[in-house]
Amino acid sequence: MNHKTLLLFFFLSLNFYQTNAQNDYLERINGFLIGPENVDIFFDTQSEFYIEKYQLLQENISIEKVDNEEAILELDKKNFNRKKTVEEISLLKKANRLLDLEIALIDRYLDLWSDWEMPNKNSSFLDSYKGENCYQIDGQEFSYFSTDYRLDTLEAGSRIAWYEKVDLVPLDFEFELEKISEASTKWVKKRADRNCLSADPNDCLVWSLIEIPAQYDTIVIQEAVLGCLAGFELEQSGDQCERAVISADKVEVDLQVKLMDILTNREIAVKNYEVVKCY
Repeated sequence: MNHKTLLLFFFLSLNFYQTNAQNDYLERINGFLIGPENVDIFFDTQSEFYIEKYQLLQENISIEKVDNEEAILELDKKNFNRKKTVEEISLLKKANRLLDLEIALIDRYLDLWSDWEMPNKNSSFLDSYKGENCYQIDGQEFSYFSTDYRLDTLEAGSRIAWYEKVDLVPLDFEFELEKISEASTKWVKKRADRNCLSADPNDCLVWSLIEIPAQYDTIVIQEAVLGCLAGFELEQSGDQCERAVISADKVEVDLQVKLMDILTNREIAVKNYEVVKCY
């Protein structure tokens, strides 16, 4: 089993056991398919962004599958070197089975985004919000005071941006370890006098203390460590990776108000809130 196969097996195993996770690694794009649960801020047109993206990906895979099927038909007509032809057909059929798995996986994410409805998670707070009041807000992870949050208004025709979150993945990590042997000394027997004529050679040897210089050796070590794919950064918790996504074009959206964390620039999901004294 080669390195790529092991890596793909790891990803498939990881996502098999994390049944609640809505991110699956896809080798052909060297990246992840993302579901609604793995984005941190929601917009009306967000589902259209992912559906269009995954439909295009699925179309390209379907074209590749059709090309393979046509190649199989052509090879099947050949009568020369039958053994080699059978092997080529077998490889193409195996490739198409893998393409079917990819198409089925993408179908899952198309369904997730097609069935998704934008949560109006802060409607209660936003409906009661008054600009002259100060609030203490309890979010999913932190508490916020009036200096910790802001309200952003998204006008129609704005560009939208959000964060995608995905699992850590095994990455090849290479580092050098410098092995050092300290300088030392040792006793050795050396010939004392060239003119020594004794019949016993040991009579011509004397013990001498010699110096052994320090030895330096660099060892290159490779191992797989959990990290983030290119384009992603480790999030604050250290449990997942994240990246910012910005729509390429301005999109028509309904007027929306977002409650944002000033420090992280993320949307706050309100659990509880209360009016407090302003300072």
